Amino acid sequence: MTITINDVPLSTHADITIAQALQIKSISTEGIALALNGMVIPKTDYDSTTLRDGDAIIVIKAFYGG
Repeated sequence: MTITINDVPLSTHADITIAQALQIKSISTEGIALALNGMVIPKTDYDSTTLRDGDAIIVIKAFYGG
């Protein structure tokens, strides 16, 4: 199946979770917000939310500065 993370395609096996997809792409869950198909997903659900073919994840990394 194919999903996208920040508009970059990722081909993977079925029944992968958000947490597993982030791990494959070496994306730390620290300081990020995540939306799956336009819906914000709480970090507590990353391990239990299974992805489907065509799903789109947007990861936004918090930063600060001036």
